Amino acid sequence: MSAASSTSSPHRAARLALLAFLVLRLALVALTLRDPTGGVLVDSADYIQLGQSVLETGRYQDPEGHLADLTRPPGYPVLLAGLGAIAGGATWAVTLAQLLLSGAAALMLLGIGERLGRPTLGLVSAWILALSPNLALWSLTVMSEALFAALLALSVYLWVRALQAGHLRDYAWVGLALGGAALVRPIGMLLIPIWAVVTYWVLRRRVASHEALAMETMLLALGGLVILGWMTRNQIVHGSWTFTNVSAKTVIGFDLADVVARGEGITRSQAAEQLRGGAVVQQTLSVASAYPGAFVRAQILGLARTAAGTDIGTWGNVLDWDRWSGLGLLTGLLGRTPAGDFSQAPQTAQEGIIRGSLLVYSLAFSVFLIAFSLLGVLWAWRDQAAVRNLLVLAIVTSATLILVPMAAGQARFRVPAEPFLALMAGYGLVALEARWRQRSSSFAKDGPLPGAGPELAGAPDG
Repeated sequence: MSAASSTSSPHRAARLALLAFLVLRLALVALTLRDPTGGVLVDSADYIQLGQSVLETGRYQDPEGHLADLTRPPGYPVLLAGLGAIAGGATWAVTLAQLLLSGAAALMLLGIGERLGRPTLGLVSAWILALSPNLALWSLTVMSEALFAALLALSVYLWVRALQAGHLRDYAWVGLALGGAALVRPIGMLLIPIWAVVTYWVLRRRVASHEALAMETMLLALGGLVILGWMTRNQIVHGSWTFTNVSAKTVIGFDLADVVARGEGITRSQAAEQLRGGAVVQQTLSVASAYPGAFVRAQILGLARTAAGTDIGTWGNVLDWDRWSGLGLLTGLLGRTPAGDFSQAPQTAQEGIIRGSLLVYSLAFSVFLIAFSLLGVLWAWRDQAAVRNLLVLAIVTSATLILVPMAAGQARFRVPAEPFLALMAGYGLVALEARWRQRSSSFAKDGPLPGAGPELAGAPDG
């Protein structure tokens, strides 16, 4: 069905309901007003101090001298500085802005569906993202995930637009958006070459090879320009030709230290001290060979935490029940602490109901998201090229964001992957509905195969 179907009454009503829900979702800022420090986590301190430095001195530098400005690129602290100039550093302003950003990410998915002439796909995907408890939770913390997810949603919208327009300048905007995302979270650097390769793979079937190469190069060059600009700044300020040192610090001080701590029966701090100063690759090979079982287990558990996308401990912080602990997925087996998720019993029936409801909803949402994402991947290959291309980008992007953290994985790392998972799950859901409708129809015997493109009867937007 064409994009004109988006003007039908059901689509108009569903879009209005989505907008109304996103507006009502802003009321979650009341949790921050109730407990302004609830969303201020351990990692929030660096962002806040760097933002204050920008606001007070006009310079991006760590006021404590711990080189946090070398570890943290400036994207998120600059946002905090801007909000601080407006609202005087109030945390409610940060969470309100992030609720708006995460809502805007959902609207980007809606816009993608409209551009593809698949309004139902965009609408369902937008609803899935809007209902994400993980995205809502991290929007209520002074952390960079909501901004990063919004920039990636903008990037994929610009990418779809660029494929349709076919102008070099459109790919420049995609590269700049991805570069901006990398300034928020360094893992975004990996997406620039990955998206360039996917872009060339898509375009080589539509245009001459030299044109495809030019458009790929434009995306890569503009994204790389942002990265090189920040590396140059670090060379000038710190004498270090690097974008960030966060990867080395995380791998050695967090991932490998955890493996050594388990293997030797010491604390992670003690293990980190033992590993301090070594080269990342050398230390990784050394630890993996010394403790192969613990090393493999750490990687698997990290991936499980990211994929599960639920963190009941952080929900407790936001809700001012700081005694909640764990990640919400059998922490004693899949986490780093033996105490488990319910080491302290709820003190009231209300607390028990809220904690249980959040845990059940978060895990149920994750099961739904993963299951329908897999269905979307399986069924999208019979659809039109534009949809297949989008799903390819969604697959490689979400896989990168979920797999790369490995042992460091946790629920918040799934947040930037959720716009892409929502697109995949949205396709799976509308394709399943199309199959069900075909089988229930009196014309099922003569109808097309389920999962076909929108130009055929019974397609997801039919």
